[in-house]
Amino acid sequence: MKPFYQQIQKTEGLPFNLVVFDSQSDPNLHIYPKHWHEHLEMTVTLKGKGIAWIDGETFFIQDHNIFIINPKSLHYVHGIAPYHSTYGYSLQIDLAYFEPFFPDIIKQYYPTCSSEITDAIIQAVVQLHQMILRKEDRFNLLCQLIQILKILNQQKSDAQDTIRSQKHKDRILAILNFIQDHYTEPLDIALLADEFHLSKGYLQKCFKEDFGQSVHSYILEIRMMHAIDDLKYTDLSILNIALKNGFPNVKSMIQAFKKQFSQTPGTFRKK
Repeated sequence: MKPFYQQIQKTEGLPFNLVVFDSQSDPNLHIYPKHWHEHLEMTVTLKGKGIAWIDGETFFIQDHNIFIINPKSLHYVHGIAPYHSTYGYSLQIDLAYFEPFFPDIIKQYYPTCSSEITDAIIQAVVQLHQMILRKEDRFNLLCQLIQILKILNQQKSDAQDTIRSQKHKDRILAILNFIQDHYTEPLDIALLADEFHLSKGYLQKCFKEDFGQSVHSYILEIRMMHAIDDLKYTDLSILNIALKNGFPNVKSMIQAFKKQFSQTPGTFRKK
């Protein structure tokens, strides 16, 4: 499917749109084609897991997580955990409106947020949602938007990565992309460590610190998400789905489903 342009829908006559996403009320939430837009987007995941693809790079989505999608970035979010309860916000902001407050804001590039900035933005976005529900006036909503951009600008000014941290980020993204490209093949921590010239202990430590899980569990989640899509949208047999998505045999896929959902893939498919 070709990428399409998405135009911002404004909230309360102001240059932003706040969308609440909830996988329980929208079962197709995890499927969204590649698209781009002129505005800045903040994807705030309060609960859930999935994969975000932004300008050719793959990122892991997890609880209490933010992704900044810069203007004109081609992107999509796949598998925002179709098998987990997922809840969060997508805040889209027309930056041109705020140039009087933040000169050159359109020319800025906002990287992935630090943990401190993430906490502050999540709190501010939740407050914005509550203000909208209370039907507060446009001035208060505008002030809250400015506050969110002030927090984000702290990230811009504080985002001077050291060479070491930038190398670490680039390496981790390369590993994630490699897993996404090769999840259908035999893949384990030893192969990844060898591919990227790292020790298994160091690689495992990186995944624990960055994602809160082991390399094995991350690979399994990628395979599970793709297997779930095949269960929902194809007539392939359970055996073929298992082998197609990197499971060594159908038994290993059944065990993964039982552990995750307390049911077999066949029972999952019938729902």
